[in-house]
Parts: sequence; structure tokens; C-alpha cells
Amino acid sequence: MSPRRRPFYWILIDKVPRPLANDEPSLLQWAEWHQSFENRVVAKTKVGPDIEVSTVFLGLDHGFMDGPPLLFETMVFADDDHPENGYVERYSTWEQAERGHAATVERLRPRLRLVQ
Repeated sequence: MSPRRRPFYWILIDKVPRPLANDEPSLLQWAEWHQSFENRVVAKTKVGPDIEVSTVFLGLDHGFMDGPPLLFETMVFADDDHPENGYVERYSTWEQAERGHAATVERLRPRLRLVQ
């Protein structure tokens, strides 16, 4: 008997992740919902002239069966040679993602001037 798989595809309803079944009709529902990027943005902050912190709902479980579903991601985009470029942190809830985004921005702030 194979172990029961947890849902891989997720959507947001009022900022709360909702799992979809791992079957074709759910995959089509997920793809339709996922087309709108606005649905998935938690926060974006420009830090300095060439650095951006972006936090989004992924819609896919990046926990890969180990621990809670990881559905949100904060990522730092910067010049290739910048030490923070590619920094990634993942979360399970919208609230965790908001806090993680703010913490990443605050961590970068002492080193760079925040651009409004």
C-alpha cells in the first residue's frame, strides 16, 4: 500500500491556502487561477537601485512531504555578484510570508538606502 500523498496544488481564498486534489480537473482549476499574477503577490520592495525583495504565493507545495506545506517564497533579486542575490526563504501561511518579507527588507536596510 502506498502512502497517501498530500496535495501538491494550492490556491488562495482570502489569503488562506486551499489544497486541490492531485487530479486532472483540479490541475486545470489551479492553472486557471494561477494565470493571474496579482492573485499571488504578497509584497514587493525595491531596496537600493539594483535589489528587489519579492514575496509570492507559489501555488505548489515546496515542502515535498517533509514538514508543513511550503507555499510562499521570499526571494532577493540583485546583481549577479551581489552576496544576497538568490536568497530564498519559504513559508506556510500568508502571515508568515508577510513577516518574512519584512524581516528580509529590514536585514538589507542597514546596508543599502531604501528606495521608495
